[in-house]
Amino acid sequence: MLLRNLTRRRPRSLLTVLGIALSIGATVTLLGVSLGLVEQVSTVVSEAGSELTVVQRIPRGLTFGYLGSMPDSIAEGLGALPGVARATPLVLVPASMTREIIFLIYGVEPDGPEVARVKITSGRRLRPGDGPAVMLGRRAAEGMDRTVGDTISVGGRELPIVGIYRSGVSLEDGGAMMTLPAAREAFGLQGRVSLVKVKTTDPRQLRTVQATIEARFPEVVAITSEEFARDRLNLEAAVQAAWAVSVVALLLSVLAVANTMAMTVVERTREIGILLAVGWSRGRITALVMAEAVLLSALGGLLGVGLGLGALHLLSEGYKTLPLATSVGPALLVGAIGLALGVGAIGGLLPAWRASRLDPVEALRTA
Repeated sequence: MLLRNLTRRRPRSLLTVLGIALSIGATVTLLGVSLGLVEQVSTVVSEAGSELTVVQRIPRGLTFGYLGSMPDSIAEGLGALPGVARATPLVLVPASMTREIIFLIYGVEPDGPEVARVKITSGRRLRPGDGPAVMLGRRAAEGMDRTVGDTISVGGRELPIVGIYRSGVSLEDGGAMMTLPAAREAFGLQGRVSLVKVKTTDPRQLRTVQATIEARFPEVVAITSEEFARDRLNLEAAVQAAWAVSVVALLLSVLAVANTMAMTVVERTREIGILLAVGWSRGRITALVMAEAVLLSALGGLLGVGLGLGALHLLSEGYKTLPLATSVGPALLVGAIGLALGVGAIGGLLPAWRASRLDPVEALRTA
């Protein structure tokens, strides 16, 4: 009966499913990009077991999103603090070749965990004393059409490519790595670092180490990787904006479902009257209409998840040097299906209630 009722007005049902699919697809795409970026930044700053990210304290009058830099002496002092197993300095430099190609250059220690953990697909790893040479991420190399032996022009400097690497993190694979001394010299950051990744000797003492760092060096703050991504880089604003757009799209889908089911109830008034006359309970009528609404939304949700994943894939392939999510976690996909079912339940609630309140005698008189 459910399938028969939904296929009575196929164009209307298909348009409703398509509307739900577009809203769910937009939700998956927007949240996939924003949450994916948060996850990638968190992964980059917490790789090799680092639990804390130490950055310069935000000066008065500035807002979130400020990164700044700190003296190299702080990075050296962090490694000597009790409870700190390793302090790894890192330089982050947003670089551009053209208006369309913008990427991150990482100034790293050649023998550090950043270089050691990536897989070299062509050429070699960075070495101490390499000078202004780079390892280029796989996605960046594809987007720029570069290979080992070529150069990239950044800030008027020609940087030779000595290797191509793959890490599995789009934010890194869409960027480049230089030795820490070379990055400092190339971008005027002598004696300074952007951040320091800290690994503790005992993760249970994380808050103690955090307090020790901030007491010893008042000009810095020690935060977790997720706090760094969401708050310090202001990525939480991107997540909230994605949710805001998604909520508007979902509300429109609720109205579409409510309209479709309301029209269905009006067109089937006589049929509902017959069902009530032959003994159907009002609760059963309510369940029938609600089930139809939820089934419509479930179909739209499944189609929407496919559209969202497809959109993410197209964006990822079309913009190699941007840190777009290449995969979406199961939590977001399950949540998207849950939202679709919620859209159906809310949209079908009023029409289902009106159907259950019909008077059988009056309904049977309907032409």
